Amino acid sequence: MRLPHLRRTVPFALLAGALALAPVTSAQAPSGAISADAKEHFRAGVDLLKDPDGARYQEAYLQFKLAYDKSKSWKVLGNLALSAMKLERDGEAIEYYELYLKGGGKEIDAAEREQVERDVRNLKVGIAKVTLRADVTTDVPVVDSRQRQSGANSNSFTLKGGALVLGVRAGNHTFRATSGGKTQEWVVDLSPGQQLEHTFVFTDKPAVAPPVAAASTAPASTQAPPPAQPPPGEPAQAGPSPMRTAGYVAAGVGGAMIVGGVITGLMSKSKESSVKDKCRGSVCPESAKGDYDSAKSLATITNVLLVGGVVAAGAGATLIVLGGKKEAAHAAPRLAVTPAGAGLVAFGSF
Repeated sequence: MRLPHLRRTVPFALLAGALALAPVTSAQAPSGAISADAKEHFRAGVDLLKDPDGARYQEAYLQFKLAYDKSKSWKVLGNLALSAMKLERDGEAIEYYELYLKGGGKEIDAAEREQVERDVRNLKVGIAKVTLRADVTTDVPVVDSRQRQSGANSNSFTLKGGALVLGVRAGNHTFRATSGGKTQEWVVDLSPGQQLEHTFVFTDKPAVAPPVAAASTAPASTQAPPPAQPPPGEPAQAGPSPMRTAGYVAAGVGGAMIVGGVITGLMSKSKESSVKDKCRGSVCPESAKGDYDSAKSLATITNVLLVGGVVAAGAGATLIVLGGKKEAAHAAPRLAVTPAGAGLVAFGSF
């Protein structure tokens, strides 16, 4: 006698006893017989689906899973697949239904086979697949929460190193992973047929150095020279005036801005070349738009940095000349910015 699953209109009492009466081949149960323990789990699953207050799919799923793990009988898979489908564990439901049809073969009547195949087709068109990873090697519990029409509103999984691939029903999902006392959350809207990946990060990452060059990394010509030491026996002269100090600061800032402008100008030029490579004459693909926008933004930043840098450096040189003594006037030209501002601006534009 075969074991129909509970989605059909078969009396529950008959279903509960079917596993005990059904003959089992060696391929279905390597031990040669279905254990009493497996039968008990199956009966418990049936009782949970018969609960007067409503089917308890989450608990029934666990009981049918134990019954199958202990018996390896295809006769359990119909009810296991049904429970998985109600819990929206659609990837598992598809797998269990297909194994049920394959294992049952001709023992499954035509009407039931047609219904199961229809269920599988409907599940496949609405499924989304996610690949979850974690940056730790230990097992990571993952909870998938979603508002469902039936069954529990969350499913639990375990990410055991590498990757965990899940087939879930399309819709809004919140995946929560926990490791080492830390919880990471990923909220995502999934569409039918969509495939996404996500990595949960639990380890602390080193701080990233700021990308903008500080004034101390500006060209050596923009740094303030050390104060001259007076000859032996002569009184020390007064320190630099506030105007000259401000000049050194302005020159340093201007030099740093010029360095930044050169960097962004090179980046803009690279993006411009990428656009030209993708375009054919005046016709460009949609994929070139991002490089075009990026090149345009970088060109604007370049112009601002270079113009501002030249102005600041020039102002600094002027302040140094005005605030210093006669010998400082000869040193001031060394602080002038040598690149021609107009040429640099042209280089950074798009």
